[in-house]
Amino acid sequence: MRIPVNFKKLSIEQFSIFLKVQEKYANQLNTIEYKTELAAKLSGHTVEYLESISIRELQNKYIHPVNRLIESSTRKFKINKTIWIKGQRFVACRDEKDLNVNQATVLKEFQKRFTDSIHLILAALYNRTPMLSERLFDASQLNDTADLFLKNLKVKDFYGYLFFFSNLLAEKNESLAISSMMARAEVEAHFQVEVLPWLHELGINTDGSLSSIHSQVEAMQKKKGY
Repeated sequence: MRIPVNFKKLSIEQFSIFLKVQEKYANQLNTIEYKTELAAKLSGHTVEYLESISIRELQNKYIHPVNRLIESSTRKFKINKTIWIKGQRFVACRDEKDLNVNQATVLKEFQKRFTDSIHLILAALYNRTPMLSERLFDASQLNDTADLFLKNLKVKDFYGYLFFFSNLLAEKNESLAISSMMARAEVEAHFQVEVLPWLHELGINTDGSLSSIHSQVEAMQKKKGY
């Protein structure tokens, strides 16, 4: 399976994989281990397989696409408060005050296993609303709507709104957990685009941990009398 290079085109399942691997390597987002596992999960291979191929093949076919994917994750996303799937119209809650008791209960429960419940969370936030009708949450339709979203939605369809709504809840200390996760992705993209090339110019080996990179920089500074 080819690794997607555009974050906006990830399916919900791929987005979940992205977040899970990112969470696992929360303090090691610049490491080859993180990128290798992410590449393995998204390509359908095992980590052991990727570790067995040549470094050139690993870099060209797997690590380079992953780097492009990570970089694209920090771009701006449109906030879609209305989405259409197969002729069906789904309208999102405007803010936390727009949630009824059932929705709030569902969201609180799914938050406990966020990365496995993204489609269900979206189904709680986006409600099927025919034209000229008021938005109404129907708990009996939750699973069917979630399955429809899982099979059809891409990150570009929902991420802007999910991030927006998470920030609204974060103001009340009820975050959907996505804000902190994706903030780490922004840091990683900055590292890839701005910091990594500079470190390479200095002759710093960036394949190790952050502490290893820091030690190399300190040693270079001492050598040059900084």
